[in-house]
Amino acid sequence: MLLNASAWVDVQESWGRTPVFLAIEKRNIDIVTLLLQRKANVHIADSIKGHTSLILAASQGDTGCMRLLLDYSADPNCQDIFGQTPLHHVVNETTDDNTEKCIRQLAAYGAVCSRDNKDRSPVDILLDKNRFSDAETMIQLTCKPRTLRSICWVKVRQNLQTQKILDLRELKIPKCLIRFIEDDLAFLETN
Repeated sequence: MLLNASAWVDVQESWGRTPVFLAIEKRNIDIVTLLLQRKANVHIADSIKGHTSLILAASQGDTGCMRLLLDYSADPNCQDIFGQTPLHHVVNETTDDNTEKCIRQLAAYGAVCSRDNKDRSPVDILLDKNRFSDAETMIQLTCKPRTLRSICWVKVRQNLQTQKILDLRELKIPKCLIRFIEDDLAFLETN
């Protein structure tokens, strides 16, 4: 009702959190979707730890909200005040069952394995927890240079969501990348 009355979707409470943060905390993907459709800013960080809405969703292991935020151009490599990325939060705070799904989700949108302010990478954290399978997945998906194809797919996913484009030829990506669109199983696996 407030949104229909043109309420400001990016209003911040005393800790700097927006309605998107609160909807993610409540795991209400319908409200998150509505706020993003109303142009909520996915890059706002809270004033306490510098957490963005994507970091919050990653902390909760919420792949649905993560994907939605990433489709609306959230930065998969954003950092909080401790230099931690969504990947750090995934490996620190999600359950073993959900960690690999979250890693794959972030990697599909270009997340890279980086070190925080204490010089620890998400791989280091996984190895300390004896989670070798997840560490191997992390290394395979996030510790190597991104290919032109993977960059293309990130742009395709973001354009399809934010612009509601159905004809891939209308996307604002270089024509040379269009050839990657046909018969690409990597794209289908992440959808």
